[in-house]
Amino acid sequence: MIENLTLQEPQLNLLHDAFITAVPFSYCYIDNFLEPSLALSLSRNFPPLTKMDTIYHGLNENKGEHANFETLHGDFKKLKASLFTKPVCEFVEKITGMPDVKQIDDRYGCGLHQGGPGSFLDVHIYYNLHPLKKSNVV
Repeated sequence: MIENLTLQEPQLNLLHDAFITAVPFSYCYIDNFLEPSLALSLSRNFPPLTKMDTIYHGLNENKGEHANFETLHGDFKKLKASLFTKPVCEFVEKITGMPDVKQIDDRYGCGLHQGGPGSFLDVHIYYNLHPLKKSNVV
């Protein structure tokens, strides 16, 4: 499912260095994070904008959100289950240097997002809306 959680210390250090030195914000890129067959299935089975749970039409948005994994292709449920594990939290802690990373399995911003033609969707997290208001949430 997820292929690179067992990276050796030198590789983790490189990812950590890339993360903390990236501009204009901290990030890193992990090659082959997912098994290729899973990535292909997710791409092929990604729901069209018209099938998303919630559709927004505004000045700068033509986007959809879908947070109900029970109605998606089974590989989306498999991906979510593999991401919501302690090893993933520990992996993120090592790369980011943030302690006590937690995953909250609810529907505050968790799910699929897609922008249609003319839409703009920047990278964001709904931490300001979440009742727990934790900063180290994946």
